[in-house]
Amino acid sequence: MYLDHAATSPCSQEILDGLAELAKKSAYNPSSSHQMGIEVRNEINKTRKKLASMLGCHEDEVYFTSGATESNNMVLKGLKKKGHVISSAIEHDSVENSLLDLEKQGYRITRLPPEKLTTEGVMDALCDDTVLVSIMAVQNELGSIFPLIGLGKELKRRKILYHRDGVQAFGKIPFHVEEEQVDYASFSAHKLGGLKGLGMLYVRRGAELEPHLHGGHQEKGMRPGTENTLGILVLGEVLKTLDLHRNFDQVHTLNTKLREGIQELGGHLLSDADASPYILGASFGVPGEVLLSALSLKGVYASAGSACRQGSHHEARVLPYLDKDLRAGFVRFSLSTQSTEEEMDSFLNILENTLIELKRYV
Repeated sequence: MYLDHAATSPCSQEILDGLAELAKKSAYNPSSSHQMGIEVRNEINKTRKKLASMLGCHEDEVYFTSGATESNNMVLKGLKKKGHVISSAIEHDSVENSLLDLEKQGYRITRLPPEKLTTEGVMDALCDDTVLVSIMAVQNELGSIFPLIGLGKELKRRKILYHRDGVQAFGKIPFHVEEEQVDYASFSAHKLGGLKGLGMLYVRRGAELEPHLHGGHQEKGMRPGTENTLGILVLGEVLKTLDLHRNFDQVHTLNTKLREGIQELGGHLLSDADASPYILGASFGVPGEVLLSALSLKGVYASAGSACRQGSHHEARVLPYLDKDLRAGFVRFSLSTQSTEEEMDSFLNILENTLIELKRYV
């Protein structure tokens, strides 16, 4: 029973069934001038067009990368002007570690705590030399949503660049780059049932960005290297059947069932009621890693936070901002449209029995 979709969401059976045919379509180099190369290039542009429509932007503002980590690095390390950068204290590693690198180069970084991640909180942190604001749209460990309404307009008026890591928002909650007034936004395919190894980057027309890879002309030179054609074609198939509002309602129903069940079992909910329904943080009266190991032995797979931090001996970034009595028991359950009510019923039954067993010894 898979409850770790925020780490990666497996391809649907429908996608898997058509994978061989898509692999045949994607076999040729889209930079080639012969007919087969042209056909692959046309298929890539169809996916790019779908993405642009979904994000509310122009096709030529969408670039394909190797993943959201690369997309985030491209933005943060592609700045042409030094100065002050505002971000949050609970960003994904690909942003936080890029910020650490910027600090070594002489940039000043302000990391806002969760309670300051509001339009007013960001505005209060601006300095005369602020060059970039980079704040995630949906927090990947608790699912907290940071709408930051009106911030993009204010930053644009001040000529400050604006980036959002939209990985956990993409295809799950509304995210339109024109409404957000962002200059850059990063996304990932495998969080939505696509293949790993494919990221997307929105770059507003006219927004400055220095490429950090040099090579061929692919992606207009912004991201050289032969494109992940199979990943792009698979993403195109995923987007064909995407119904954001229907999917949201479906997952919200499952999330509600899960929240109610966890509370009945004495668990503490750590994700707010208005968080993304795709992610639910909770804490129980046993160490999180112990509970996850016990659940894994019974065929239930969840996590203790971002997959990129597992095995790094670093705690989830949100933990310092949680009640200290709940930190040790933190676990993250994450859902997708592949999750079912039957799975939730079965999981809650397994969770109840597991907690009873563990509390005898812990």
